[in-house]
Amino acid sequence: MKKKLIILFAIVVVVGVGVKLFSPSLNDIIKKVVNKYGSEVTGTNVDIDAVDFSLMDGNVSIKGFDIANPEGYAQPSLFELGEVSATVDIKSVTKDVIIVKEIKILAPKVTYELDGITSNVSVIKENIANYLASKKADAKEEVKEEKTDDNKQEKTVIIEKVLIKDGEVNLAASLIGDNKMLLPLPAITLKDIGKEKGGASIGEALSKVFDGLLSGATSVVKEAGAGLNMVKDGVGEVAGEVGSAVKDVTGAIGGLFD
Repeated sequence: MKKKLIILFAIVVVVGVGVKLFSPSLNDIIKKVVNKYGSEVTGTNVDIDAVDFSLMDGNVSIKGFDIANPEGYAQPSLFELGEVSATVDIKSVTKDVIIVKEIKILAPKVTYELDGITSNVSVIKENIANYLASKKADAKEEVKEEKTDDNKQEKTVIIEKVLIKDGEVNLAASLIGDNKMLLPLPAITLKDIGKEKGGASIGEALSKVFDGLLSGATSVVKEAGAGLNMVKDGVGEVAGEVGSAVKDVTGAIGGLFD
């Protein structure tokens, strides 16, 4: 009995040491993968400061997740994702399809910057659409090519649930100068990303998450434009300059969705 306990203790010690040794390298790998594919998907710089992945329970924590604005826009970032955490099915990590049970994005800050009748968000959404189209074309080419045993299978993921909450949209426009409009972002829930096709590539999965967040921000700005339209009618006769400014901003917002 004593011998069995000693063996069990030795196994626990070895596993514990292994977790300590390999976790830092896994953290770096996750960081590099997200930065690489995030930048490819959005067409701009994606950067995260730190990753903490626990091999014991599959919990992942990401800090300092920032996505830069496209070139030509004044604000430094498109959005800051605040606190990001995920739960991974640890048994799936060594398999071809990694199962992510849930991703939580808390308090994301989206900067929606208007530039005439375009916006930073519309630029990024177009970049995402172009990325997905190019990946679809690449997939068709791969099917035509003869596969060999040397071809390495790319890891894919299924994300069962994404919850985005307590976010805000910062509406900025050159027409209103340094003034900004802060708008609450309703909670967003995405489910079963990659499940239909048996697993999505890392880039495809990130595309779905980013696009879901940006679509939510777009809806908020669109509703704000409708609200400003009503304000414009009320203040236009009382304060000509203010009414004109509101009208300009309203027109800019409305032009994005025509």
